[in-house]
Amino acid sequence: MKIVILSLALFGISAFAKIPRQKIKIVNQRLHKEHKVVRVNYFTNIPSEEFYFVDPYQKNKKNKALAFSLESLFKHFAPDAKSVKLTAVNLYQVIIQRSTERAKTTYIMYKQDGSWMENSDLGPLRVIRKGLGIIPNDKITKEGIDWIWMINEISFIYE
Repeated sequence: MKIVILSLALFGISAFAKIPRQKIKIVNQRLHKEHKVVRVNYFTNIPSEEFYFVDPYQKNKKNKALAFSLESLFKHFAPDAKSVKLTAVNLYQVIIQRSTERAKTTYIMYKQDGSWMENSDLGPLRVIRKGLGIIPNDKITKEGIDWIWMINEISFIYE
């Protein structure tokens, strides 16, 4: 009996441990204001898509992403926001304008190849762009400008 209980306890702990422990701060949202700081599994509440993409920052490796669109992020937290500022753990920041053409193919990934993303995978959240294929080296600076990883803060801008 003790072995069964111990096994169940260890299984429960290991299942829980698979979700990254990092927390993401949400700032200036108009909806879901009670969620100021969330764990990455919170984002399963936002409609997501599963698709393959070629990652220029992992030697053009083809990965399966589970990600939500930038538009879905706006709809969930800030329907009238004009842009979003994403901040990484190293304080690098990217501001993405909602109205730009490239915003339509911008996604925030939280699972890679079926697993929660750890720091070693550039997680727990990172920006990717859907449908680009392999990006030539001479275009990586332009195409990769919005790609940010290890996101720990999402802030909405209304002006």
